Amino acid sequence: MTEQRVVVTGLGTINPLGNNVSDTWKNLISGVSGIDHITLFDASDLPVTFAGEVKDFDANDYLGKQNARKLDRSGHLSIFAAEEAIKDAGFDINKQLGEEFGIIFGTGIGGIGATEDAVRVYEDRGSKRISPLAITQLMPNSSTGQVAIKYGIKGPSLTITTACAASANAIGEAKRMIEHNIVDKVLVGGTESGTTSMTIGAFAQIKALSKQNNEPQKACKPFDVNRDGYDDFSDYIFEKTSNRPLFMEVDITESKSIENAVNNLSLGDLPILGLINNAARNPAVNSE
Repeated sequence: MTEQRVVVTGLGTINPLGNNVSDTWKNLISGVSGIDHITLFDASDLPVTFAGEVKDFDANDYLGKQNARKLDRSGHLSIFAAEEAIKDAGFDINKQLGEEFGIIFGTGIGGIGATEDAVRVYEDRGSKRISPLAITQLMPNSSTGQVAIKYGIKGPSLTITTACAASANAIGEAKRMIEHNIVDKVLVGGTESGTTSMTIGAFAQIKALSKQNNEPQKACKPFDVNRDGYDDFSDYIFEKTSNRPLFMEVDITESKSIENAVNNLSLGDLPILGLINNAARNPAVNSE
């Protein structure tokens, strides 16, 4: 079988560094931190009081209150980033994307905020007071399904839930889907909205989070000599070779090859940069 080239033609994101690709890139290369004190809820009783929150985003304004209440925050962010990626790739968001378009999202846990809310209602007010929307809010595949419905994606719809590797796995599966001619285009990405009291408390218990509450912008340094904390929403449009402007060609390096590459590098070789270069041949992204 002739190897099918797979390229990225559209990008979209909403994250603690910016609510679009250009702002995110600008802040990233300027060394801006997206970490700050938690504002979504009162975190004063938690051992960690800071996180990376999406700022200046109101789902009620963006989706309308009736639509926003159907989804967890992770779903709100998914739809927002998906719209940017679809527009960026040159597609009309008001038209059905159709059967030749697939969708694959990765998520670690899905609607954890909605899950916590439903449990609190159950404990405080009983099962009859749980919202009938709770299931569609908390399912890990809720974001995938809602984005597919909103933009008329009628090809394969998959959700990958492999913890922190979920989005990377989604990219690999999207590439294979196009290579095997299952569809011509795939909306692929990852979503998480895990800044909740239970989640912060649980990760703090396994000592996975920095507790540098006095200087949150300098906290969470997973690759620093004084390691502190760990590293942890973005969408892409993948297509067969396209006439549209390309961001990069996708080339997935198998896990064994990555392991061998890392084993053969010294600390001074910056292995993460080598792996990125190996995974993205002929990049066409510029800093502007």
